Amino acid sequence: MPARASSSSSGHCSKLRGPSQNSPCVASKRDVNITKLNYPLEHGIRIAFSNYLALHLVHKKLQLLHVIELIFDGFSESEITGAFSGT
Repeated sequence: MPARASSSSSGHCSKLRGPSQNSPCVASKRDVNITKLNYPLEHGIRIAFSNYLALHLVHKKLQLLHVIELIFDGFSESEITGAFSGT
């Protein structure tokens, strides 16, 4: 029977266990390559979503400012409602 690490060992992966293909502590080259590919993709998606969200919020803020301007300029309710229709 192979030696096992005791519960008092300091690390999750102990040298006493020996090499194992099922060990969660050893990443294969495939795992490393997938991680290298996924990180830039995830990062790019986050940046794209952040940019989209920022532009969306700016657009909504500009619409609101336009409506406030219409209110102070004395426009009718239908003209104000039309400002939100995207025209």
